[in-house]
Amino acid sequence: MNLEIFQVDAFASRPFEGNPAAVCPLEHWLDDELLQSIAAENNLSETAFFVPSKDEFELRWFTPVREVTLCGHATLATAHVMFEHLGYPGPLLVFDTLNVNDVHLGLLSNGLEGVHEGVVWSMRQVNSRRRNYSMRSFSS
Repeated sequence: MNLEIFQVDAFASRPFEGNPAAVCPLEHWLDDELLQSIAAENNLSETAFFVPSKDEFELRWFTPVREVTLCGHATLATAHVMFEHLGYPGPLLVFDTLNVNDVHLGLLSNGLEGVHEGVVWSMRQVNSRRRNYSMRSFSS
């Protein structure tokens, strides 16, 4: 199995600044143990995983040691990847998460802005890079 993983430095205009997060688009959910292993391998504060679901996207966040209920910079990083690298066409993204009601993020001319339960999140600067992650199954 090959996975594409993006490392995004949120709130940064160049590499090695800001808040780094990994973003991993998936076609369907992998086992939780595997998601946790990928996050541990990335060794960043959070790794965001998302899958398409109807008109929105399911989104989950993992630290190197556990799943977390919300991560603002990794959510913004996910929206950045979708708009800037994966060609998401709409002006608005809706994320459905396990523990939080819908998070809405919109593309602005100078960055991203989101609203969740009345709290506005914004990101005007970002730096990102793409890498491929190959996974192989070995049987004994």
